[in-house]
Amino acid sequence: MSVESVIALMAASILIKVAPGPGVLAAIGHAMARGFRPTLAFVAGVMCGDLVYVLAALLGLAAIAREFRDVFFAVRLLGGAYLIWLGISMFRVSASPDSNRVPVDKGHGAAYRSGLLVTLGNPKVMLFYGGLLPTFIDIAALQSVDMMILTVLLIADVGCILAAYAYSADRARRAIRSSAFARWFNRVSGAVLIGSGTALISKS
Repeated sequence: MSVESVIALMAASILIKVAPGPGVLAAIGHAMARGFRPTLAFVAGVMCGDLVYVLAALLGLAAIAREFRDVFFAVRLLGGAYLIWLGISMFRVSASPDSNRVPVDKGHGAAYRSGLLVTLGNPKVMLFYGGLLPTFIDIAALQSVDMMILTVLLIADVGCILAAYAYSADRARRAIRSSAFARWFNRVSGAVLIGSGTALISKS
């Protein structure tokens, strides 16, 4: 595994993961609805979902995963439906600036499961790890240490990217002071979550 190939892979990985998709939009929506720290559970779920695909690609299990398309389709439906439900709940939140959070799923478990489902059902993630990763790296020639390094790098970048999006969205949420803006912000948050859920379900 050459340094050049790793740099090329990470550059492609960052560009793809920075681009708005269901995961990014959902992270923004979670942060706008619940705040930065609660959204870290969602980010952790996304990272675990990515870990599944990284290991599948590195261990040569991508072909097996393709045989379970119906399972991943069901996962995508569940993840998308949860995001849509969360978005709808945002439209029902009080317009008070201090209540600018979804009054359901106060624990981190639901956010974590949401992140996991969103990632496992996201065709973009499947395509990157199953199709593009092998074009940058000769997987058959990798040693155990190489696999560990790649896994850490690929999981860390998605975590940092989503955390940065979530932090920015949370800062915007905290800037709200009036009830009118709070009501508008709740609806934008809901629309983002509904849009990301719909996009996840509609992806082929």
